[in-house]
Amino acid sequence: MDLCMAGAAWSLVDGKNSHVVMETGIFNLTEDKATALVHFGVNEHQTWVMVRLDDPKDEPTR
Repeated sequence: MDLCMAGAAWSLVDGKNSHVVMETGIFNLTEDKATALVHFGVNEHQTWVMVRLDDPKDEPTR
C-alpha cells in the first residue's frame, strides 16, 4: 500500500503466477464495483472489474 499515492498493489502467492500484480486506488476497495489494473509481467496489462460479493453465511457449508 502506498499512502502517498493512495493506491494498493498485491500479487498472487500461488507459486505459479508471481509475475501477476494487481493495483487499484484505496478508495476503490470500499466500493461495490471498481476497476483494477492487472499486470502480467512488464509488458502486458489489462483493466479488470472487481466486484464485492455477498457473504455466503446463508449458504450451507460443504
